[in-house]
Amino acid sequence: MVLLSIIIPVFNKEHYLSDCLDNIFEKQNVQLDSFEIVCIDDGSTDSSYNILQQYSKYNNLKIIRQENRGASVARNVGIRNSTGQYIWFVDADDYIFPNVLADLMSALKTGFDLYTIGVATDCTQQYNGFCNISDSADAIPSPYTFGNIVKRERIGNADIQFDEEITYGEDTLFWLQVGVFCQSIRRIDSYLYYYRKSNGSIMEKLKTSESARLKQFLDTIKGCHKLVLLIPKCKNVILKSRVIDACLTYNLCILNSNFIGLYKENVKLYYPLPFFCRIKYFFWYKELSISKKTQLVFLPRFYLQKKVKRSLR
Repeated sequence: MVLLSIIIPVFNKEHYLSDCLDNIFEKQNVQLDSFEIVCIDDGSTDSSYNILQQYSKYNNLKIIRQENRGASVARNVGIRNSTGQYIWFVDADDYIFPNVLADLMSALKTGFDLYTIGVATDCTQQYNGFCNISDSADAIPSPYTFGNIVKRERIGNADIQFDEEITYGEDTLFWLQVGVFCQSIRRIDSYLYYYRKSNGSIMEKLKTSESARLKQFLDTIKGCHKLVLLIPKCKNVILKSRVIDACLTYNLCILNSNFIGLYKENVKLYYPLPFFCRIKYFFWYKELSISKKTQLVFLPRFYLQKKVKRSLR
């Protein structure tokens, strides 16, 4: 078993893929047999798969090709086909900074369950040559998929995977679930990864595409429901606060006036919890005010129903 598996979902990234892979295979001061790369071509219609084939000479590269099923499915396939003690998800249009992996591997040998890393978003931010692990134990997972490196057993033991039916907020949901089951989280205060902001992302399409808004609405409902179930399991106070904030954010999205009236037939899907379960959760959240408890457990359902009834008049 290698120490690190780097999982890269690929879908129509011909303009960036070589840059991503070159930074891993050609610009790292580490033995190639100490880590593995798992690339999942998710039904690309451009030359991405042909580019992947050009790197098949590297023995630590696994290439998997499948029909287009989305990033969450591709990442889950990557998890199942990887062997590393730690897992790092990398996007095909981003890249790892040169000379990072050797220092990162040394840092991973400290054995914490999850590491959050520095993510650069402009060219002035560069790797400083050191993987500085923060002494603070109050770190929580990054909401970005590529911003965390997690021990495999923490995913496997808790049977956690990306929700394949959600395309809006699925990465945040995944990492909040993972964080609940991680006993030790540390922050690496160095830029290891460059995030290239590109047009045409799922999030941008959700903002602009009318046809995608129903999908966004239903994903928000499901994500909120999963997070509500997660709150009582949180032992980390800071992480619990983040989960609660995420629930409230989901609720605000659900209550957004843009959704009301357009999706009347989907109200019944909101909070598919029996009434007695909502009562139980209400009393579990001892650290919350009555106001926040009400927002989390009761208000959105009744508020939404009320707004829909009004729109039907």
